[in-house]
Amino acid sequence: MKKRILSLLLAAALLLSLTSAFAAGKTPFADVPAGAWYEDAVADLSDLDYVKGVSAAAFAPEGSMTRAMVVTILHRMGGGVSGIVSDRFA
Repeated sequence: MKKRILSLLLAAALLLSLTSAFAAGKTPFADVPAGAWYEDAVADLSDLDYVKGVSAAAFAPEGSMTRAMVVTILHRMGGGVSGIVSDRFA
């Protein structure tokens, strides 16, 4: 009887630990909560490497976006530098 109760408690503990792993957000950023209205957009843009956050673990969704950030995202969306150098302007 004691073994059965112990095995049930261990199984319950295992299930509870799995639910927290599946409840984690879709993004690698700790400050983007699961279920936030912008979570899918951040996950998609992060998967495409258009945004990388303000650090490896933070996105700062409540922070201000600078002009440099906008230019960087547009640069990445445009494919980056092609490597072709031209000495003509037009």
